[in-house]
Amino acid sequence: MPRDLPLGNGDFLVTFDSLYQLRVIYYPNVGEENDTVGAPLRCGGWVHGQVAVTGDDDGYRDVT
Repeated sequence: MPRDLPLGNGDFLVTFDSLYQLRVIYYPNVGEENDTVGAPLRCGGWVHGQVAVTGDDDGYRDVT
């Protein structure tokens, strides 16, 4: 399956899907073992009591 956002330098490669979930990490050799085992890893940030997480429907979770 193609990925929407690949970032790499020849020794390290990460790819993100259309929801900006981290899908693939290759290190130290690109193309060998996928360090995420194919499971999506979501990224997020916390600002003023709310967490914005990639892959959520609305993008926000209320943390109080």
